Amino acid sequence: MIANCKRSHNYTASEKELLLTIFEKFKSVIECKKTDTQSVRDKQTAWKDLTAVFNSQSTHVPRSDDQLKSVWKNIKGQNSKAVQPEFIC
Repeated sequence: MIANCKRSHNYTASEKELLLTIFEKFKSVIECKKTDTQSVRDKQTAWKDLTAVFNSQSTHVPRSDDQLKSVWKNIKGQNSKAVQPEFIC
């Protein structure tokens, strides 16, 4: 077991809404499919900028860019599961 890991507070609904609102400004850079060096740098910069904006507007616990990436992936995954049609075998 890793002793240095500390569990963070759960995300509130208002934090998730704030993340989605701010994400719209950075969406074109972050969701770009390119993987060349410049695009990767641009994505890293966009996440850092998004994190700075999020933490300046949030009244809750400050979050890191890795934490915001993780919750974004979770939200994105939940939405794609909701859209998928159900198959009956």
